[in-house]
Amino acid sequence: MSQNRSAVEIARSMLGMLYPDATEEGLSEAAQLVVRWGSEGLGNDLDAELSETLAEDLADIAGSSARSDDFVGESHRGQAPHRRWRLPRTGRGGAVPD
Repeated sequence: MSQNRSAVEIARSMLGMLYPDATEEGLSEAAQLVVRWGSEGLGNDLDAELSETLAEDLADIAGSSARSDDFVGESHRGQAPHRRWRLPRTGRGGAVPD
């Protein structure tokens, strides 16, 4: 198994625990994005607000109804921060936010 495939499987497993209502296809797509974004250095720039936005984007991509408040309590976010990653046009659960 290649390192990339192994990383995707690890990410998929973790996302499945975070988003138990996600679709199988959605989890696979979200995991591939986590690995791609990680290889692009996205993790170096994440703060609390961006992490919440990323978690919600991944939930949408995976087809989950989970939101950042489900994980961290009251949201730290006022206005949504500028994303430093590219979203696919649609997630498995429907449209991904702009």
